[in-house]
Amino acid sequence: MKNILLLPAGILALLLTANNAQAQTMLYALTTANTIVTIPDVNTPSRINGPYNISGIAPGQAITSLATRRSNGTLYLLGYDTLTHVSQLYWVSQSGTAFNAHLVGNQTTAMNLGGVSNIAIDFAPTGDNQLRVAGRNGSTYLLNTDNGTIISKGQSTVNYAAGDTYAGTNTKGGAAFTGGFSGANTAGGVGYDAAHNVLVAYNAGNTSNANNNNTNNTTNSNLTNSSYTVQSIGTGTGVTFTSNSGYGMDSRYDNAAGGTMMYMTGHTVVNGNRLYKYKLNGANSNGILIDMGPVGGGATDIRDIAFAIDGSARPQALTNDVNAGSNLVVYPNPVVSQTKITLPLPSKGAVNVNVVDFNGNVVRKYSYNAGSATLDLDMSRLPAGIYSVRVQQQGES
Repeated sequence: MKNILLLPAGILALLLTANNAQAQTMLYALTTANTIVTIPDVNTPSRINGPYNISGIAPGQAITSLATRRSNGTLYLLGYDTLTHVSQLYWVSQSGTAFNAHLVGNQTTAMNLGGVSNIAIDFAPTGDNQLRVAGRNGSTYLLNTDNGTIISKGQSTVNYAAGDTYAGTNTKGGAAFTGGFSGANTAGGVGYDAAHNVLVAYNAGNTSNANNNNTNNTTNSNLTNSSYTVQSIGTGTGVTFTSNSGYGMDSRYDNAAGGTMMYMTGHTVVNGNRLYKYKLNGANSNGILIDMGPVGGGATDIRDIAFAIDGSARPQALTNDVNAGSNLVVYPNPVVSQTKITLPLPSKGAVNVNVVDFNGNVVRKYSYNAGSATLDLDMSRLPAGIYSVRVQQQGES
């Protein structure tokens, strides 16, 4: 399956010179020493780069977790002070091997996450500027990534659904939300329960009729901060982790496997820190993790992981080329086949849209009637790559 990144002309200049957009083979890995290492290819996790220091984090804060924003590839970090229970959200720019953290907004946020290890963050599938936070104590929050404020606060415990083998309070160790990227075939979530060494599927709202042991990995697309439960996936992971292990999780669409693949790091009793994968939504899935090998030499303790969406272009380039006067929205972006452009107001006249490739060639043309507010674009049968869109209405672009 191909992946296409659309750049609205006037909003983002064509400075993204990365390889195939959202190839999603490189991982950022956050270490327990507040540094970042990169895994260029998830298929060979023994090859790592770094560690790299991160500048700009407030004194007294530990970095708990990281996530990449699907619309532009920006890396976000969550800083947390366990003494004051104060957190701050950062976005990261990168220049060579220098990672620089920048505050989102200008305030601290009170959140009780229960510690610094096994805190999960990921972007909500339903909102590009909404970041889910799940504390190790079960507390859940939804953050606005435009200003760092709390949108809503959820429950303080996570329980298994009625009838599940492990019915009761769930102590989870990580979470990956599988609808947060182009090509996802579900919008629910998956996590890890360290207390029972089992993968779990999240279910929003009433799950009283849930089947025991969710071997088909069905997840609910309405996972929010409302009351929810989890279901066990199989009866165990097949891996023995150390009692104080950190667990990092993220997911991507795997072209070869033809489905969503979750990746997870954990520290094992015998073989050190390793990377594992697991195919979600498989008909015969049993919750058993597939060992991909050690992270580096196995001695690097990993706190969290996140896929790099475009692989090399950094958000600093995006930041420098934002046109504040333009209000076009392209979503989803990156796109697999179909996407939409939302105009700030319905058009007063006819609208013309040109899709332009990286070499400046117009590869698609669309026309829409007056009064249009949402423009549907068909990007199927185009090669994977980076494109810009040029929108013109009433003679003005």
